[in-house]
Amino acid sequence: MLRSLIYCLFVAVAAAACSIGVLYSAGWRSRSQISDVTAKAQAESLVPYCLESAKADPWRYYYLGKMKSASVEIRIQVVRAAGWATPLGQDQPNGWLAEACLRELDVR
Repeated sequence: MLRSLIYCLFVAVAAAACSIGVLYSAGWRSRSQISDVTAKAQAESLVPYCLESAKADPWRYYYLGKMKSASVEIRIQVVRAAGWATPLGQDQPNGWLAEACLRELDVR
């Protein structure tokens, strides 16, 4: 009796582990993972807008000068403060867009 109970428990645990492994390897994602992927993809699509905003900004050389000797975190803050990472119709800058835009800006 005890042996069959242990066997059933082992089979149940093994089945659960296999199910989790199959779902993970099949590409299933949690809601937060999907949100992050979606936000990053949306930000990547807005990079040209960010670059055009930077190009049209009369203060761009001031901001680019501030970024030259700054760390990556400070550079992202500068892109956000300049307003380049604020999409049309929004009040707050997009953090993912600021990071993506910074990768494309030529700051050396």
